[in-house]
Amino acid sequence: MKLQFSRRADKDLDRLYDFLITAQSSKNTAARAMIVIKEGAIHILDNPEIGTVLDDNTNRRELIIKFGKNNYVLRYIPDYEIKTINILRIYHSREDR
Repeated sequence: MKLQFSRRADKDLDRLYDFLITAQSSKNTAARAMIVIKEGAIHILDNPEIGTVLDDNTNRRELIIKFGKNNYVLRYIPDYEIKTINILRIYHSREDR
């Protein structure tokens, strides 16, 4: 399996990084969060069905990634035919989606 981030997921990473730099006044915290999120995505490669299935019949899943007192949510879909995990979106768990 290989890992692929959608354009929206890439933009989500940029947005979350910028927010953490502003909110925490720390590039270190922002960088650590990006590492934890990307490690979570890599973990999906080992077990594509680790995330919770969404109730919308799309085969999309969500994986909760803990970071400090809060969590991040990776929304993804495994494509077994082309052996790819597509990371669709990345959110902070307290964001209004």
